[in-house]
Amino acid sequence: MKITASAIVDAKACLRASGWLSRCPTPFAEALLAKLQWMTADPEEQIARGGEADSAMFGLASGSAGIVPAIAAADVGLILIASAPFWFGLQPFATGEGRQISVLARQKCLVGRIDKQALSQILKDHPDGWRMLLMQVTESSALAVQGVADLLLTDRYRRCGAVLLRLAGARNPGSTPQEVFCTHEELGDLCNLSRTSVGNILGRFESQQLLKTGYRSLRVIDANRLRSLVDAS
Repeated sequence: MKITASAIVDAKACLRASGWLSRCPTPFAEALLAKLQWMTADPEEQIARGGEADSAMFGLASGSAGIVPAIAAADVGLILIASAPFWFGLQPFATGEGRQISVLARQKCLVGRIDKQALSQILKDHPDGWRMLLMQVTESSALAVQGVADLLLTDRYRRCGAVLLRLAGARNPGSTPQEVFCTHEELGDLCNLSRTSVGNILGRFESQQLLKTGYRSLRVIDANRLRSLVDAS
């Protein structure tokens, strides 16, 4: 499928407007955006394969993708649903080792890809770029730590609420929730809860006007109140 010039303009604007790249200096950000090679991915199509040595970095500019670990037990499935803008893939570039995750499109996605050679040239031209990449690694690590901490919440309502906020990109204050596209069964797996338990929890949250459920989708409508419930000690 041909990617139009206007679609690329919109994709670059998405990546620049929020998330990691929005916090980078303009010269570095513009250099990175200029070197992206664009690709589309249909639902269930693999964007990046765990274990591969390809050292490209990716920016998800539209749609959502599922993250599956490549360094866990074989029966561990989906661990995150990420919505645009979302960056991933820096680990092989930094370590030279195979990817630790597989990434599959869940909706029609537009993805920017930058290979090792192009990224290395940008770092030569913008030496402060190493600090920007370190910032991206730090953000990814913080997301992982937060995910583990949330799953240790013993109260199932707090645990499910924490996962919902993280999937919506609103786990932390000041974030605007995005629509989450997942089934009750998938959310149950992400929360380590049964589908029945998740259904009951979502029903309670909806009655409290914390979220709105749709067909294979969820929308957090009061992130502040849901966050207060999750973080109550």
